[in-house]
Amino acid sequence: MLVYCLESIDNPGINLFNSLLWEQKLKENYEGIFNGIITLSGEILTSWQELPLYEKNKNLKIDYEKKKFKAIPYFLWANRGKSKMSIWSLSKIF
Repeated sequence: MLVYCLESIDNPGINLFNSLLWEQKLKENYEGIFNGIITLSGEILTSWQELPLYEKNKNLKIDYEKKKFKAIPYFLWANRGKSKMSIWSLSKIF
């Protein structure tokens, strides 16, 4: 199994810590960085709304925006400058 992650350096318009990735067909892309790698791309729902910590508010409406994302293999993160990172379990997608 290969774990992929989203890095802020590739996804500047995405809040990595308040986004939803749904089951979808992801696109594989060959890129010449790091002597050639396969990245993944697809769509993600993201929001910059601040969420209250430790509160259960069933009436809270969060506005999400659909964006395109790019994921790289986890073992390659933090190799292209300062960046935030997040991973998701993609086991249900494949």
